[in-house]
Amino acid sequence: MYCKCVVCKSGENGDKLLLCNECDHALHTYCLNPPLDAVPEDDFYCPDCKNDENIIVKAGEKVKLTKKQLTMASRNSNIRWDKGNQCKGLRKSCTIVPSNFFGSIPGVHVGTTWQFQTQLAEAGVHRMVVAGIHGTAKHGAFSIVVAGGYEDDKDGGDEIVYTGSGGRDLSGNKRTAVQSKDQEFDRFNLALAIDCAAELNPLGADAGAKWHKGKALRVVRSYKGRTKGESKFAPEKGYRYDGIYKVVKYWKEKGRSGFFVYRYLLRRDDPVPAPWTKEGKALIEKLGLDKMIMFEKVPKPLSAELDDRNPPKKVKVELIIDDRTKKFIEADKANENLWKECLPQCQYGQQAFVNFVEETFKCIICCTLMTEPVTTKPCNHSFCKQCLKRSFKAQVTTCPTCRTELSEDQLLNRNKNLENALSSIFVGYNSKN
Repeated sequence: MYCKCVVCKSGENGDKLLLCNECDHALHTYCLNPPLDAVPEDDFYCPDCKNDENIIVKAGEKVKLTKKQLTMASRNSNIRWDKGNQCKGLRKSCTIVPSNFFGSIPGVHVGTTWQFQTQLAEAGVHRMVVAGIHGTAKHGAFSIVVAGGYEDDKDGGDEIVYTGSGGRDLSGNKRTAVQSKDQEFDRFNLALAIDCAAELNPLGADAGAKWHKGKALRVVRSYKGRTKGESKFAPEKGYRYDGIYKVVKYWKEKGRSGFFVYRYLLRRDDPVPAPWTKEGKALIEKLGLDKMIMFEKVPKPLSAELDDRNPPKKVKVELIIDDRTKKFIEADKANENLWKECLPQCQYGQQAFVNFVEETFKCIICCTLMTEPVTTKPCNHSFCKQCLKRSFKAQVTTCPTCRTELSEDQLLNRNKNLENALSSIFVGYNSKN
């Protein structure tokens, strides 16, 4: 069975039919003007879809679009793709803590703001690139993004009434849709319920006075909550980490859509001041967190960096490292030169300093922040103790950085000063992770 030619309306001589690579219309080779002697080996485009590569477009005019291009849904789309950054994959992953970690991420401060949700995943704050809830039905929920996606949501700052997930038809690559059925007590809804310090119940439960014993839930507010006019606590731009919340209670009720939904009362339980308070704003300014972390662009060539005519603008902020951290850094004589490179980053803010330290003290073997660091002698290169141990087990007894011959006694040279300094900078980081 063959397609019919759009010119002669006949399906005969199917071996002579050509399918347009653009509009999928069929044409006989002899129905074309001028006709073709043979079936072409390359892609075929009908006269309506063929673009003339030699066409000259006048100033102010556009190239004539094909029939298919004129009818594409993307021509009438109002979606802001942010130059494709929303669709990009992750450039790195958070290795400081495991993916099922509850609580604040070491090195990430309350009030930190990112440009895109993918950056949240890279920082380990919220590891879902699209979904608003990160969790499992086995462990519980680790983080959520409050974006005002449900009409039943309420944002009171320290308390949030959050609607569960599900009940929407997202087929066809849709990211949001109207409620079309009841939500079920499984997956992310079950994960949020596990966080509550009360016995699981599909109809709902209340932790009461022991609500603070629930599991720590990281909460990120999206700019979408403000643009939709549903939250005055949301940032004007980007995604902001607002600290730890606990699930006080949850219940099942019929929402505005007429379908049953699960709702969760979240209450803030973080010692760090909230970003919208006077104290929180002062802390954000002090740590240099008032600047949104932008999606990194292609680095400039070295010649541009060496051009003194246009020096980079420095953020007017001074990070004061506490005396305890200073003491550990000064005591780490083996990495004195590396710390000299890290300390000037303080002038660009807390996050810039933390990121630089993380990159500087990555183990060259596992490419993650060093755990139980061992500093070799006499070459003064540092690695994870377990990484170096595996290297010796594989009968590789040279330094991974400079190839200096090492002995197994090097495993005893655990650098406690470096370990203490990293633990002090990445608060909550366990070097044995």
